[in-house]
Amino acid sequence: RGLLALNQGRLDDAAAALGRALTARAAIVGDDVEIARTLSALGHVARLRGDLAGARAHHLRALTIDRAALGERHVDVARDLHNLGGVLRLAGELDGAERAYREALAIRTAALGPDHADVALVENSLGLIALDRGELAGAEAHLRAALTVFTARAHFDRAIALANLARVALARGDGAAALATIDQAIALDRAQLPAQHERLAANLLVAARAALVAGDRREAGARAAEAERAIPPGAAAMSWWNAWRG
Repeated sequence: RGLLALNQGRLDDAAAALGRALTARAAIVGDDVEIARTLSALGHVARLRGDLAGARAHHLRALTIDRAALGERHVDVARDLHNLGGVLRLAGELDGAERAYREALAIRTAALGPDHADVALVENSLGLIALDRGELAGAEAHLRAALTVFTARAHFDRAIALANLARVALARGDGAAALATIDQAIALDRAQLPAQHERLAANLLVAARAALVAGDRREAGARAAEAERAIPPGAAAMSWWNAWRG
């Protein structure tokens, strides 16, 4: 129930159901890998709520449990590291985030091979670290590596890599390239997501900014209006933007 509520964006319901599941299982078996998975989900809920301290605590506890139960090189450990890296990045702790991401990348590459979607997800995240640092060539390299894998696999997250490449183009001041790229992401989102969804709204805002940089104020206004219509009821704009940007 907790995961279903999380996937539907019902964060309060997700937190309550996952918290009950955590308490019940911990009382019976103590810390185990199922507890770690529940903690991982709770970390996602906290991140989406903008509670980075809570998210960090959940992901660190999951990481500690999985390392003890599964060893240092297990893919579940990589999951925890990647989740932790995302929280650290949003908190502005880029060096710590990069260390977590690179450790996750090494584990996933060794276990799954370089062309796996989970490896591409970490490449995407490393691209965001480079983008946050203003290292645009490095950001583009990581994001194109991610996009290549996602495209080959027709993966859902192709839209994320495209949206982040649009942000690289924006950082270069190339509004036309950013708009062309984000429109590819928006087309994928419209085919895959509800008409009101956090990621779609965020990408429409990127399109509005790209149109403005390209000098088309009318188009920028139209895209901003589309973004407003795409925001789900009750969404807190800055929290969902930060949570979904990577």
